[in-house]
Amino acid sequence: MTQYNQLVQKDNAPYNFIVMKCPCCGAQIGKVDKATLKGLSKNDGPNGHVVFKCENKHCEYSGLELPLFVVDEYIYQKHPTLILGTVDKFAMIPWKKEAGSIFGFREHEGSWARISPPELIIQDELHLISGPLGTMVGLYEVMVQNLCINYGVRQSPFLPDDRSAGFVGKVIASSATISRAAEQVKSLYGTDQLSIFPPQGLEFGNTWFSEEKAISDQFPARTYVGILGSGYPSIQASIIRSYAAVRQKVKELSDNEKIDYYWTLLGYFNSIRELGNASSLIYADVRERLSQLQNRELLPFTLRRKLFKSEELTSRISAFEIPEALKKLEKIFSNNHNQAIDICLATNMVATGVDISRLGLMFVHGQPKTTAEYIQASSRVGRDVPKGPGLIFTIYSPSKPRDKSLYENFQGYHMRIYAHVEPTSVTPYSINARQKGLHAVFIGLMRHLAEGNLRTNASTQGTDFQQLAVKVKELIIERCAISDPHELTNTTNKIDEIIHFWKGRFQNYGDAGNFKILGDEDYVPLMYASSAEVRDEIRKSSLSTPTSMRGVDSESRIVIVDQKL
Repeated sequence: MTQYNQLVQKDNAPYNFIVMKCPCCGAQIGKVDKATLKGLSKNDGPNGHVVFKCENKHCEYSGLELPLFVVDEYIYQKHPTLILGTVDKFAMIPWKKEAGSIFGFREHEGSWARISPPELIIQDELHLISGPLGTMVGLYEVMVQNLCINYGVRQSPFLPDDRSAGFVGKVIASSATISRAAEQVKSLYGTDQLSIFPPQGLEFGNTWFSEEKAISDQFPARTYVGILGSGYPSIQASIIRSYAAVRQKVKELSDNEKIDYYWTLLGYFNSIRELGNASSLIYADVRERLSQLQNRELLPFTLRRKLFKSEELTSRISAFEIPEALKKLEKIFSNNHNQAIDICLATNMVATGVDISRLGLMFVHGQPKTTAEYIQASSRVGRDVPKGPGLIFTIYSPSKPRDKSLYENFQGYHMRIYAHVEPTSVTPYSINARQKGLHAVFIGLMRHLAEGNLRTNASTQGTDFQQLAVKVKELIIERCAISDPHELTNTTNKIDEIIHFWKGRFQNYGDAGNFKILGDEDYVPLMYASSAEVRDEIRKSSLSTPTSMRGVDSESRIVIVDQKL
């Protein structure tokens, strides 16, 4: 409600409600301009909340509340049929009692019951769940998947002694660039049962759902071009000359449909620093080089390319500005009052999830760290196949040995590019993962599978703590035995330490913002958020627990003691 009021009262307030279009008719929802707000209203009262309404009179949902909820608390209350989210939300499951509603737990007059938990989990971009992020997700998946098992139990105890009859939900994971998928699935989901879909048919490349087409005018492939300016003192010279030459040739095309396809240049950078350097070149040197080319070739004014509009897609822009930037990229080229973006500079933010069919031209600045990232990034262009091949220019640095090696083997590398996809690493039971998140997984399972008071309070007295702890320990050990049997003993010892630490010592679980800790010196909870500042005695007496799957450094407060310094 606070964010909605700010949107109404302040012209520059960010729009954080995610929904940009009506899912039924596609009509715009959100901020049209600084002063206009469409499709958003609020219900007053003690249970007031923000609702979405389509303002298109011809829509089936015209005037009705759209069944969409974007606030965590509303999702817990409404129990939607379909939930879309990121793996970062796993970290909040141990913190919030209400999160149990996602897994079928319901509270009624002080007692708890359960309906069927989720039966289908769809994980997009599986190859991204690797490295440090994948390690933490693999650990938390123990909690998520066990909470999704349907034992057919409607009343407590929710975790029966005989778990053999439990129905395990199906996990569907999609990825276009993955190597050793069986090993990653085993580490993430603790199973050897993996089926690749769609399987190959009688002929290689023909899976009935898809088939491999020969390259032709009707089915053009992406075209990769390598650029290595070894005669220039720096890579900046290559950027200036190649950007200017390609941009000008696009303007000279005769077909407006082709011009639109290649009009917007998408520049992909491996770091913010490299992007910043290139950004200054575009506003000055590239424009100057364009003018030189046009004067040298005596081009008429109507064929001279100008650079008017540029956009940036990086972590430097706020979250609410990203959808607006993507909408600008969708604007098509027109000879009159052209609104299409000339150049968009981006980092790996665009490597996944950006599906704009009109983009056909990309410059990749330096070889990305992994081949998977290179494939994903270059796949942002050339998605509308009949319009023409997607053109990807890779600018290699003459001062980097890896870039020079790839340039020398450019054709061979690109002809077998999928064979170079690197295997991923997921180690959910390694020592760092155990220290950081194993207690959170244990607490989350204990809290949501408990019969009564243990859901709300961390006190173990008069609860089913002892019996449930034995069962939860078995759940985690079983998964560890499948995913990483070498760490079985260390994981068992760590769980015993957690049980001993918790038992009989705490009354409260804590909150993810550490608000009560900062407001009450006598408040000592079982957990405290690792990303926020707390008192020294809390660090010694409570468990540091993540609120995000990603590595978040603790905040540091700096106080100037002597201003003369």
